[in-house]
Amino acid sequence: MRSRLLKTVWRRDVVLIAGGLLLVTAVAAVTTGVLFAYQARALLAVHFTRIPVTAGDAASIWLHNLRSELGVAVFAVVDPASRRLLDGGSRVWPRLLVGFGDVLIACWAVGSSLIAGVLLGAYGMRQLAVFLPDGAVEVTGWLLLLVLYVDVRRGRTTPKSAAAWLAVVAGLLAVAAVLELGAGA
Repeated sequence: MRSRLLKTVWRRDVVLIAGGLLLVTAVAAVTTGVLFAYQARALLAVHFTRIPVTAGDAASIWLHNLRSELGVAVFAVVDPASRRLLDGGSRVWPRLLVGFGDVLIACWAVGSSLIAGVLLGAYGMRQLAVFLPDGAVEVTGWLLLLVLYVDVRRGRTTPKSAAAWLAVVAGLLAVAAVLELGAGA
């Protein structure tokens, strides 16, 4: 029974987070495309160039993404760690740290969605071609990471399970980094 409830909650979280971020991207794309496409292109001045195809470049992309994953993981464990370390102490500092982490993670997720939407609105199909095929894999990894963040914050996962999901996300980001090579043009 408990397992079915957790799966239902997890699916709901995935749908809410993915749907909310997709809505942000769609609204930004439509608004930019209809009202500000020229201004956005002038401001962004994107040059569609091909990324070199080397193993070092893939590793560099992957390591950059792993830093973001590590940041989210650190903020995810602030609340559980502070409960254990500061048992019986003031809850003000832990709440401030957790709130700061929540705001930072939310700004990162919404900001990334907003930027993707503005790029799509400004450049249309050309930008969409650059986002594919790696973008779908990378977005899946980030979505799983955000849901894991929520699960850890709500105490709905074990450290062992969280570590396994972090490994899955790292694997998805590695695949995305390899797929990203040669993107552009």
